[in-house]
Amino acid sequence: MDTSIIDAGLESAVLRLESGVSLQGDQLAGLIDEACFVRQVLNSLHARYDRKVVEQAAIAGALCPDVLEDPQKGPAAAAYIAQRLDAISNEFDHGWTGEVREGDYVFSRTVRGVTQSAVLDKALIASQKAKKLDERAISLQDVYAKPAVLVRNGEETQIDGPLTLLSAVHSAGHEDLGGTTAQQFEKTAHNPDARSLRQVKVEDAIEAFARQLADDVEAGRTSETGELYSEREFTKQMLDKLGEEGVIENATYIPEGNVKFGNKKCRITGFALPEDEERLLLVTTIYTGDLPPRHLTKDELTTAFREAVNFFDCSCRGLHDRIEPSNTDASDLARRISESHEKISVLRVIILSDAQAGLRSIDIKETRDGTRVVVDLYGIERIHKILGEGLTRDDIWIDFEAESGASLPCLKTSGDTAGYDAYLAAIPGSVLASVYEKYGTRLLELNVRAFLGLRGRKSVNAGLRKTILEEPQQFLAYNNGIVATVDDVDIEEAALGAIRIRSLRGLQIVNGGQTTASLHRARKKDSARLDEIMVPAKIIRVAHGDLNTMVAAVSRSANSQNTVQPADFSANDPFHIKVEGLANNTWLPDGRGRWFYERARGSYSAAELKVSFSKDQQRRFAAETPKDRRFAKTDLAKYLNAWDGYPHLVSFGNQKNFAFFMQALKDRYPAGFEPDQAWFRAYVAKAILFRSVLAIVKKAKFPAYQANIAAYTVSILAWKTGGRIDFEAIWAQQDISKALSAMLLEWVVVIDRELRKSAEPKMPSEWAKKDKCWEHMRDIALDIPRELPPELSTHTVAVETRGGVVIDRRDGLTSEDLALIAEVRKIEATTWFKVAEWGKKSKQIHWKLAGIAKTMGEYGLGDWERSPSAKQAKWAMEAFRTYVDGNGTS
Repeated sequence: MDTSIIDAGLESAVLRLESGVSLQGDQLAGLIDEACFVRQVLNSLHARYDRKVVEQAAIAGALCPDVLEDPQKGPAAAAYIAQRLDAISNEFDHGWTGEVREGDYVFSRTVRGVTQSAVLDKALIASQKAKKLDERAISLQDVYAKPAVLVRNGEETQIDGPLTLLSAVHSAGHEDLGGTTAQQFEKTAHNPDARSLRQVKVEDAIEAFARQLADDVEAGRTSETGELYSEREFTKQMLDKLGEEGVIENATYIPEGNVKFGNKKCRITGFALPEDEERLLLVTTIYTGDLPPRHLTKDELTTAFREAVNFFDCSCRGLHDRIEPSNTDASDLARRISESHEKISVLRVIILSDAQAGLRSIDIKETRDGTRVVVDLYGIERIHKILGEGLTRDDIWIDFEAESGASLPCLKTSGDTAGYDAYLAAIPGSVLASVYEKYGTRLLELNVRAFLGLRGRKSVNAGLRKTILEEPQQFLAYNNGIVATVDDVDIEEAALGAIRIRSLRGLQIVNGGQTTASLHRARKKDSARLDEIMVPAKIIRVAHGDLNTMVAAVSRSANSQNTVQPADFSANDPFHIKVEGLANNTWLPDGRGRWFYERARGSYSAAELKVSFSKDQQRRFAAETPKDRRFAKTDLAKYLNAWDGYPHLVSFGNQKNFAFFMQALKDRYPAGFEPDQAWFRAYVAKAILFRSVLAIVKKAKFPAYQANIAAYTVSILAWKTGGRIDFEAIWAQQDISKALSAMLLEWVVVIDRELRKSAEPKMPSEWAKKDKCWEHMRDIALDIPRELPPELSTHTVAVETRGGVVIDRRDGLTSEDLALIAEVRKIEATTWFKVAEWGKKSKQIHWKLAGIAKTMGEYGLGDWERSPSAKQAKWAMEAFRTYVDGNGTS
């Protein structure tokens, strides 16, 4: 907090307590220090916790496991906190109730038909942050047990806790210094959408996040694979991290996106252009390096936006002919825009910055060329919300008043104890189509069935299309509508006790994705008017609990008649719980460390926090489970899909690839899959391999498509070796050999070149998502050394006995084996069946060899998902050569 403003606010201020004691000067300054500490702790909590409720619980002395778990004290504390919440509410907003339910504090109230609830769960109460607040319970009670009054210059302000004291003193001081009024301060402090360049203080949590981010950028810049300039390193890291969260999907980093076209300056630092070419994403960066982060000026934001739009406008007019030939990525993008700009209906400009930029999106629907322009500001505060607090869908915001001119009438249908809020409504078809146009399949991230069904779909469902075009007024009656979840819903009161939805944040369409996409496509392709169409909608806000668990339950219910059930994408799936158990109990060969599976977001940080009170435990945790040995569920899906031959799915990005992985696991093992320790060791070896390849790719400093190159390299290695690699050896060493690294370093250069060449005229990042790309890339010629790396030339078998694990090393593959396996795969499946049939009839091939030839035909029909062993390849090729010699056919 700015000390000059606080000092000004404390001048002549007196805090009168209910007991009659008056505090001023140094005593009041001490309370401000304590209030700053409380605010810092509150701001560091997850967004699901209501700060005001936690503050009042701290004053009540209820943030203690002993109180919560006591059958008398817990309910009494909950009731007391509810009384305090009523006391600080407007008289018409009373009605708070408090209880202990399933080990958590649960508070709720219903005001004019709208239920508000807050949960302080046992995980929070047991945390170090709660402990820090609880340690101050006595001093907080001394001051705030009863309402106090701050008196300053004849004005009185009621004080109910440290937050209101801090706000009142700060506002008074800022007024004295010619700044904002108290009302303006409250507006900017509590409205997450407010943008004010006069805000005087960066929140402590954001500042701490910014400092950590700056350290990460500097560490990356000075690393072996880092960028020369901080801005480039910042951009590259942000595109990677935001891409992993599914916020910026498959964005390609462009280090040299600063060009001129006549007297126009064009500048971008990244882009994404999906195959359908309907939505173009351009990224530009404003990097300041300032700590604490300052606010960007209007001129800085306007200039960045204009230069990014200039790139689009100039690309439409031949910019690619003016760009230096060496700048291939910018030139390729400009050419692609020139060829397809008439198809582009939405241009999304993202301004990335380490400074504060505000949280609003700017949606310019009507432009001179018919392209809808959306500007998203990803300053440090939004990046913190996404990467720091896990609000990955916070930017998906639907303002019904802006979209349709009016808020949305609705009916609240959930009970007070349901644990969620449910609303029934009828959404205008034009609004739903407009929202889908803006956000695309990001609306369907939690609905993999819809995504799988819509991926590549170029037509509208015939029945839907007929209703849309011929009987739009009947759509509400004929269509099942949508089921959607939201992170937040903004409700307003209407006449006669009715309620309306002003806006939704974090919208996810769990069921009804085809309906949504079909409305959009009918309007775009058939010029359908959607004015008369109303879509029935059930909108659910999960008040507390796991959103993914709710989504899984909704999906199962909605698809109960389907043969193939949707997978559970939550962290509570038994498979993930089992993997977590294996990670916790499988120690490295030296017995001194293990890998950490971050099954749920933030679980690693929670584990760090748990041991933070003891330096010995801190050191032990850091030594046993360092950050470079942790992995998330999206990492797990990426490493396994890459090794299993699905680099095209990995290229869709972490979130979609995870959805593919989980659905495939569900389809393959309907009754569930039980991984064991051998599986886990092999998995860790695949993780080490993937990470090693990615490090090799980064070291090679390819300007773009590094993630695609890494995924394809791992898949090609698995393909060329038939999936046979010494995982136990990699597990034992926790690394790959220098020989394998050297071979892969040569491979990635060829793979990069071939990926770009085969993509023409497509963008390599989009081409990489095609199964045809994988079919092409897996058969490219790559140099295999005569003396194979040890991971290929040996095969280690770990045999578990009562005395422990016994290691048995056997011969692995040779370069001749790999060549034979490649030869076998080049032969068509139908030919292998002919070889088998001819061998049986002519008796010129031993019946065992004929059987192997038939097996090769079956492998070929399955697109070689199963690979022949070295022995199978040897005998199969002997049978094939006998067939050619005896039949005169090749």
